[in-house]
Amino acid sequence: MSSNVFSTELKPDPVLRCTVLLTGALAAVLGLVMILTMPLDFGLLLSTGLLWSLITLRELLHARDAYLRYCLLRLDSTGKVTLIAANGDSQAATLLAGSIVLDRVAWLRIESLDGLRCAELMRGNSREDHQWRRLQVVWRHFGAAS
Repeated sequence: MSSNVFSTELKPDPVLRCTVLLTGALAAVLGLVMILTMPLDFGLLLSTGLLWSLITLRELLHARDAYLRYCLLRLDSTGKVTLIAANGDSQAATLLAGSIVLDRVAWLRIESLDGLRCAELMRGNSREDHQWRRLQVVWRHFGAAS
C-alpha cells in the first residue's frame, strides 16, 4: 500500500523576516552592552565583546543571505523541506529541532544542504488560508512520525 505525501508551499512574509533580523540585531546589541558592563578585566571585556559581535553578525548575515536567496518553501509530511528561489531553482533542506507550529504562528528552523541555517517566522489563519491549513496537517503528520 503506497502513501501519498502531503505537502504545502508557504511564502514568507517580508515584514516578519525584517522583524526577525531587527530583533536579532537588537539582541546582539543588548548582549554586547551586558558583556561590556561585566566587572572583568578590560582586555577580557574587549575580546569577549568582539567575539560576541562577530558571532552574532555572522548569524544575522546568514539569515539575511537565506532570506535573499529563497522566496518560497515547501514542506511535506515526511519532514522534507525544499527551498525555492525566485527564478525557480530549488534546494533540499532539513527541518531542525526547535521548530514549532501553532494555530496562527510558526517558527521553522531550516538548514540547507550547503549548510546555510535560518529561521522563518510565519503567521497564518487556517480558516482563510488554504496553505496554512495544509501546514497544520503536514505538521501533525510530521510530528506523529518523529
